[in-house]
Amino acid sequence: MKKIFFIAVILCSLNTLSQVDNSSLLGMPVVTNLSEITSLTGVTKGAVAYVDNEKSLYIYNGTNWVKILDNSPVITNEILVEDANYIYVSVRINTNNWMVTRFHRNDINTETNAMGTGAQPTILTVISALTYN
Repeated sequence: MKKIFFIAVILCSLNTLSQVDNSSLLGMPVVTNLSEITSLTGVTKGAVAYVDNEKSLYIYNGTNWVKILDNSPVITNEILVEDANYIYVSVRINTNNWMVTRFHRNDINTETNAMGTGAQPTILTVISALTYN
């Protein structure tokens, strides 16, 4: 009896593993573009699909596909500078925007931000002279 139960458990496990195929990403459907997402069949509320040309995840709300995760913003080029009172973290956001977050040394939970476009501030004299909110 124990052998039959053990074999049944193994067969059920194999069936579950076989549900992931070449057209899925971690078991979710992958489509090339957004127009293909409507061709998915058997979709129920809460289903998730990956749209490859957008590099985005969509969830089905029972009526429409809604984007839940996309590839923006991309944060790069993190720079840390500091002075006697503050620690500054300067980051590039996408290709044209930047943000500097200023943390007070006496209370690290106190932070203010400065944002802008163009060249990312990287020098302490420029960063400390920014207007923070």
